[in-house]
Amino acid sequence: EDHSSHGSMNHGEMKTMDKKTEAVAVGVVNSIDEKAGKINVTHEPVPELGWPKMTMDLPVTRRVDLSSVETGTQVNITLKQGRDKQFRVMAIEPK
Repeated sequence: EDHSSHGSMNHGEMKTMDKKTEAVAVGVVNSIDEKAGKINVTHEPVPELGWPKMTMDLPVTRRVDLSSVETGTQVNITLKQGRDKQFRVMAIEPK
């Protein structure tokens, strides 16, 4: 009899990788929506967060000046996870 099914595992004893709540990503800005407070970027892998290379929309905090960035610009993006578990852009700088 096989007792190794997923349902029989005690998840409380499983060790999980502690992912960080802050990281810097390198990417290219695809679009900027100042009114909605978000950008679309294609970023390189972010190992600290366990993220592969991907294209995604990211919300931007009010402190970030989006007028300093243009579509097609390669940037460093500082990301931070909020209490709602969503990552937001805390800072963005052209490379």
